[in-house]
Amino acid sequence: MSLNSLPQLLKILESQPGWQNFHQYRILRESWIRLVGEAAYKNSRPLYINRNILFCATSTSVWAQNLTLQRYTLTQQINQTLSLNLIDLRFSPASWYYRSLYAPSESLSLADHPSYIPPKQPNSHSSPQNCQNSAQNWLETLKKRELELSPCPQCQSPTPPGELARWGVCMHCFN
Repeated sequence: MSLNSLPQLLKILESQPGWQNFHQYRILRESWIRLVGEAAYKNSRPLYINRNILFCATSTSVWAQNLTLQRYTLTQQINQTLSLNLIDLRFSPASWYYRSLYAPSESLSLADHPSYIPPKQPNSHSSPQNCQNSAQNWLETLKKRELELSPCPQCQSPTPPGELARWGVCMHCFN
């Protein structure tokens, strides 16, 4: 028995009748930017094909309405370009934040959050022997951080620089 590569196995699976929708969806997904254009590509995502209807998520209801008005020409273009037999397109912002298996992964970083404070070098504290030592180490870290952070203009509490840059006050005063 010989070993097949993953792309070969996927081709074999997609050729089977039960996997035809997956094959159509994968091809559609790969060519979505060419079909709808860059602006619509950034604000829409095909979710699945069911009964020859393509369901797509949009970032806002405005994009859903905009693409719905173009659905007749988009359906014709998709059918001609990809040799699919779609009868309709449905757009909705309801599933925009749903992470499907095929959704592009966007890396989110804690460093992008306004309340993020970059970590310092590891503490010179030895590993805590009990809960009291651990709590004492934590309090010392908080006191050091307090001296490094700027005060909030409203409440004078130590505030991360990202919050001051974004809101001008700490997140508690902003809310």
